[in-house]
Amino acid sequence: MFLAGLAGFTLASVLSGGAQSIELLIGARVLQGATAALMVPQVLSFIQVEFPATERPRAFAVYGITFALGGVGGPLLGGLLTQADLLRPGLAADLPDQPAHRHPDHGRRAGAAP
Repeated sequence: MFLAGLAGFTLASVLSGGAQSIELLIGARVLQGATAALMVPQVLSFIQVEFPATERPRAFAVYGITFALGGVGGPLLGGLLTQADLLRPGLAADLPDQPAHRHPDHGRRAGAAP
């Protein structure tokens, strides 16, 4: 599910950055939001599984603060980028760094040295 969201978000970012009409831009941004939403449950389950019980409240707090700041700061930054005529490059900058999201063992043969 996470990889499907990541692939969809990447595609939507490319479409947003290259949109030639307002309709395509709006559609691409809707797709971007929907595919980003596919990744949220995966992040929450990652915190639940990977953090020890004593560290989990802090991890969820950091996640919640980051989510809230993004909700407040995103529109503000978007408005500033729009006024500076930098929105299109900003949308293309949403492209995730694909190799950074791979598991360290991705593509390695079983039993092979790291």
